[in-house]
Amino acid sequence: MFLTKMSIDSECGLSNASRIIESKIIIPYLYPLKNERNFIFSIMKVKRDSPLKVGVLSDFEKYNIVNNGSYTVLDGVKKSHHIISPISNLGGIPIFPIVIENGKENISFISYSKDVHELILEKIGEENSIHSASSNKVNMGNMVQEVTSKLLSNVFLGLTPMEENIMETAYTSGFYSWPRKSDLDGLAKQFNLSKPTVSYHIRSAERKIMKALFRQ
Repeated sequence: MFLTKMSIDSECGLSNASRIIESKIIIPYLYPLKNERNFIFSIMKVKRDSPLKVGVLSDFEKYNIVNNGSYTVLDGVKKSHHIISPISNLGGIPIFPIVIENGKENISFISYSKDVHELILEKIGEENSIHSASSNKVNMGNMVQEVTSKLLSNVFLGLTPMEENIMETAYTSGFYSWPRKSDLDGLAKQFNLSKPTVSYHIRSAERKIMKALFRQ
């Protein structure tokens, strides 16, 4: 079993939207339809006074937009850019959510052989510019961890990029080990920030994680 992560330079409407709103767009669900169309459900942080521009919606044949003042849900039928359909058609399994940020679509998929992985990338590359791609052989435990990690970090937690980077570094460097293998001094030096600033980001991220876990 192979887990592939790729980043695609995209000019689709939603990728353009991610540049305009300067925030992630999360796609929890996408379903390929006939006639090179996809049904898509997406969530983005867009305030009511910053509506999506018409050009952003140019890929959509029909759509619905709901905004609660801070977040916007956009769903509808849009033109396919031949990314998800090759994955599904050639025997791969796309992992959701898809995350679009700074004009790049970040997509992961699972394949059961290296040949299938290479064939999928070749097919996607025929009509898209693949910015980066990596593939690793994984077991079932790794796959489950990847899926839950993507869901938590991108959908439920709402961590800022800085919080996510600091928390990942803190975890991998042993900040949460017992005994600790790293401390605030080390993290502050790595990020060129003061200790109080690093501590603030850690506490803010921990609060969001607790809120997601206990639904408070």
